[in-house]
Formats: sequence, C-alpha cells, structure tokens
Amino acid sequence: MGASEQHRESPIEAGLRILVADDDTLAATGIAALLMRSGFEVLGPVGDGHAAIELARAQRPAVCMLDIDMPGVDGLAAARRILDELDIPVIMLSAHSDAEHVNAAAEAGVFGYMVKPSSQNQLRAAISVAMSMHAARRDDRAHALRLQRQIDSRRLIEQAKWKLVSERGISEPAAHTLLQDRARDERRKIEDIARDVLGEQPTNDHDRRDRSTVRR
Repeated sequence: MGASEQHRESPIEAGLRILVADDDTLAATGIAALLMRSGFEVLGPVGDGHAAIELARAQRPAVCMLDIDMPGVDGLAAARRILDELDIPVIMLSAHSDAEHVNAAAEAGVFGYMVKPSSQNQLRAAISVAMSMHAARRDDRAHALRLQRQIDSRRLIEQAKWKLVSERGISEPAAHTLLQDRARDERRKIEDIARDVLGEQPTNDHDRRDRSTVRR
C-alpha cells in the first residue's frame, strides 16, 4: 500500500501537527519518522518536559506525545500543564508497562499510553482515539455549561419575579408577563431584565456586551 493510500484511510489525521518529546534521541527520531510517513507534521522532537510545554504554547499542536521519563520536568508533569493550561490531548510514551506507570499516567488525565517501540499503525490509531476522546470530553463540558446557564437563568427569573410580586403586590403570572413584555419592548434577554430588577451586574463579558448594545 502506497503512502497516499495510507493517508486516505484516516482523513481526520491528514496534516495534523503532532508534538513529540523524548530524551531518547533514537526513539524520538524514529517516532517522528513514522508520524511523517502517515502525513503528520511533526513539531520537535524536543528532549525535556519544559521544552515540550513551551513548544505546545507556541505552536498549539493537535496532539502531544510525551515520554514519561524525561530530565527536569518529566512527561507526567508536562502533560498536566499542557492539559490544564492548553487543553491539548496528550499521549504518554514509555518503555514501562507496569501498573505504577500506567496508573500515574491515568491519574494525570492523559488520552493514551503507548509502550515503545510502537508501529506506524499503532501511533495513528492512538492519535485518532485521543482526538475522538478529547472532542467528546469538550462536548460534554459545553453541554454541562449550557445546562448550568439555563439553571442560572431560571433562578434569576424566579428571583426577579418574586421580587416584583412582593414589591408591587401583583400575581406571579402578572410578574412573569411584566418581565416578558419588558424584554420584548427593549429587545433584550429576559434574564438581563431580571438582573435589572434584582440590581445585579452582568456576570460575564457576553452579558456586558448585551447590555452595552441596548444602551447604544
């Protein structure tokens, strides 16, 4: 099978930039060569965790592949920093297959663990899995954030509604209608009207932009 046919097998991976970090020069260059044969753009290789973090910050690769044992900042510490600060999926590379190393990698939250040496197909498969897992996790976080915003919005509206009931002596349905009518008349979100009623400030930049748009 030619190189072009191999690339067509996994179009999601075509042209992706993969960062490689391993203090074993022979292993690092071997991994880089296999990745390039699969059509990836390789960043590095670099030989320590600090260099991996800095390169990831500067280049924002699709995936980072880090050796677990590197001098200075080791692979696990670098993985935690990259995951926490940059939200880039990390795959650990290691010569060790014992439970201690595997568990340590799992606790760091990485998206894969590969025992060296690895084949070209194994590397490509690991990258595909890591990217799919990362995308799913990102979708889960976005869904959770949307749900939380809905809950917060309902809480604001309920609080504003009952404040109007208390202050104006009107019914709950009338208070809700009042909020809806004002939102429609001012072309604003009902939760923003609720904040006005409660005297709250916008809680994020998006809310501030909404309010500044109304003022203009």
